[in-house]
Amino acid sequence: MLFASKVNNLTEIILSMKRQSFGRKSEKFNPDQLNIFELLGLEDNTVVIVDGDDIPDGAKQAKKKPRKPKGKALSGLPVKEVHYNPDSTVCPICGKEMHEIAPTVINELVYIPAEIYIKKSIFHNFACFNQHKDCDESNNDHLKIYHSSQPVPVTLFEKSAASPAFVAHTAYDLLKKCVPLYRQEKAYKDMGYNISRTLLSNWLWRSMNEYLRFIVDKMRHDFLRLSFIHLDETELKVLEEVKRGTRNSDSYVWIGMSGEIEDKQMAIYSYGPGRSINELKKMLIIDGEHFSGTAVTDGYTVYDNYTDFSGHAGCWAHYSSRIIILDKLTSAFI
Repeated sequence: MLFASKVNNLTEIILSMKRQSFGRKSEKFNPDQLNIFELLGLEDNTVVIVDGDDIPDGAKQAKKKPRKPKGKALSGLPVKEVHYNPDSTVCPICGKEMHEIAPTVINELVYIPAEIYIKKSIFHNFACFNQHKDCDESNNDHLKIYHSSQPVPVTLFEKSAASPAFVAHTAYDLLKKCVPLYRQEKAYKDMGYNISRTLLSNWLWRSMNEYLRFIVDKMRHDFLRLSFIHLDETELKVLEEVKRGTRNSDSYVWIGMSGEIEDKQMAIYSYGPGRSINELKKMLIIDGEHFSGTAVTDGYTVYDNYTDFSGHAGCWAHYSSRIIILDKLTSAFI
């Protein structure tokens, strides 16, 4: 009898797991719920159209969305006026001066494509070679050179044509507008410019390491001082690394986000070859400083192995996948 009961229990568990994995995922309705047409006293799902005066008591008439005036749609754009006057304001018939009346106004939305060029700044230097006692080169250790007082443009990298505006535009298209570098390369090629994706990638990488690294390090240390965070990890396949064989396809991106109660809102990403405790520690331990607050996770066992959490909470989004739906089981199993 005990053996048969265990078999029935295991059978019900398997059936429940199959229903969760392969069952219908669409919204399920309670069969005891009343039909809306029955509540309205209608039969055969008949639809009745009523006028504004025949609206049932307690019902509210839908408000029509007011139309926006045509001029409001483009109200935030700057306006450049171009005036066109006739060649002469003298009447060709009577020869007297004419009076201006209401003008004809035509509005056009103008788009000026981006202009890309190399700005070559040439600073002309001057030196005096006249035979003068104060200007004689032999009386000075170094030749006196005079040049423009205009400040020299500051470049992002030494001996590089990369400008802050161009690199910022590349990063904006990539990160904000989600335009990959190969599509940016093609866009420049369509414009007649040979700017490779390799060059764009190198400029972005150098900018991140030489300028943004300090901001990232500050954010990572601030992240460790938060009291409430969210943690998660997801698989990521990097094609170039798979081709080179440097890493397998099971690479992961770890993400940490500050809780809603925190004043400093941030998201920290970390890329690694796996999802072990060592990868988690790379994110939560920096230069001997540990995160010791409360973390909300999905229940992955690695988070339990991190012993510095003062609190470990579960995510409600994964709650339904951790319980057994009791109403699907038989009374014998319950």
